[in-house]
Amino acid sequence: MFLQSMICLLITVEGSRYIVHPDGSKEFDGIGIGIVSRPTLCEKTTQNGDLLKVHFNGSLGDKTVFDDRYMKETLEFVLGEGQMIDGFEFGLLDMCKGEVRHLSVPPKHAYGSNGVGSLPSRVNLYFFVELLSFHSVANAPRRDNTFAIIDKDTNGYLSADEIQLHLKGTGVKETTGSNGLRQMMREILEEEDRDKNGYIGHNEFSGTKFYTEL
Repeated sequence: MFLQSMICLLITVEGSRYIVHPDGSKEFDGIGIGIVSRPTLCEKTTQNGDLLKVHFNGSLGDKTVFDDRYMKETLEFVLGEGQMIDGFEFGLLDMCKGEVRHLSVPPKHAYGSNGVGSLPSRVNLYFFVELLSFHSVANAPRRDNTFAIIDKDTNGYLSADEIQLHLKGTGVKETTGSNGLRQMMREILEEEDRDKNGYIGHNEFSGTKFYTEL
């Protein structure tokens, strides 16, 4: 019994593998999911495509709160549409109405090496989230996974060649001026390649994106 209680279990949710620790907390690729409270009766849980209404706050490891506006206001978003950072969305899968969770999100599932606003770069983010309600949205607008479409070699980085190929495929011509291929390439790399390594990483990309593991 002792050995069994110390072994972490693996379960599958939405096609991904959670590690379930002995204390009941879950983890996927560094995303920690702790269940603070969960209703005894839970007939349905959240899935991608559901419209969620939540209260939450966000903090850093030193307990500094960087976002508490939605503790009083209600945040609404469609789960799985890339409207929130990947770690936040993944952490709310398989959740019951009225459930409260504590999420820990590593940089690669948040903002990576890029600081956003007052947030420093390369930090874990922590969230307390209460799910107020959710329901399936009929014919919910689905956005293409643009990052995966451009990333032909699936290495998690967009090269200049991949971006150029994508732009040509959308009809951009090799003409002079602001709408020409070269100028658009220059502007995209200047804006998106924040670490200036010649590639656009997943965390740098500001278009629609999902992690393929999800």
